[in-house]
Formats: sequence, structure tokens, C-alpha cells
Amino acid sequence: MHCDIGNVDLRIGSRAKGILEQHVALSGGRFKGIRNGCPLDIRPEPLDLLLGGPEGLYRDRNLREGFAGLAG
Repeated sequence: MHCDIGNVDLRIGSRAKGILEQHVALSGGRFKGIRNGCPLDIRPEPLDLLLGGPEGLYRDRNLREGFAGLAG
């Protein structure tokens, strides 16, 4: 079975839910999730290019609002 994985910047807060719903509709129901990585380790070299987010991303209030949109 083919499924689609996309990217939505969850830092847009509650607006992310509408975009996620559009992904589901446009994919014909195959959209299954997003990838939104964040470093868990503080290092001197920049990791955001590889992992997609700055330090503390998962504590960001807007990101948490956007994440809530994944629940349905």
C-alpha cells in the first residue's frame, strides 16, 4: 500500500490543522503523517539542516498547537 508523507511547519499553530486536512484530501486519503525532526542534543555544529528544527522546538507553544492538529 502506498502512503504519502509530507511536511507541515507545525509552528504555525492551530492553522496547521486545516493544512493537514488539505493534505489528506489532495492525497485521496493516502496521507499518513509528517516528518518534523528536532535535535535533542546541544552541539556546537548546526544540526538544524539535518534535523529540521532549532533547539527547544518541541517546547514551543505554537508547535504544540500545530501538533494537536495531527490528532484528527
